[in-house]
Amino acid sequence: MQELISAANVVGLFDNKVFGRRAPDEWTVLIVLAVDRNSDENAVTVEYLDSSNGETTTFACHSELPIFDVGDFINMRGDEISFIHKEALRPVFFRIGVTVTMPAAPAEEVAPPPQGA
Repeated sequence: MQELISAANVVGLFDNKVFGRRAPDEWTVLIVLAVDRNSDENAVTVEYLDSSNGETTTFACHSELPIFDVGDFINMRGDEISFIHKEALRPVFFRIGVTVTMPAAPAEEVAPPPQGA
């Protein structure tokens, strides 16, 4: 990850992002290390991908069904979380501590009947 950030700085993709340092108003990528699910509450432990020493944090949210698995990637900015729902393939945004509303699965497109049928 450190090499990717350095390379992105060289080509100007980041405003001098430093590996292991993040601003509170920018999104950062994390990987899910553990999920402790109790009833509808998810206690999630994640690791910052831009951390050289394995820095972790935890957050909680509620959901009817499990939404995270170990190894999933999420994005965090302050108390906001975003991720791509695996089944619906749609973005999900929520604030820590709330009940997460899952997106509806995309409706299958029905092909129109052939002309002249």
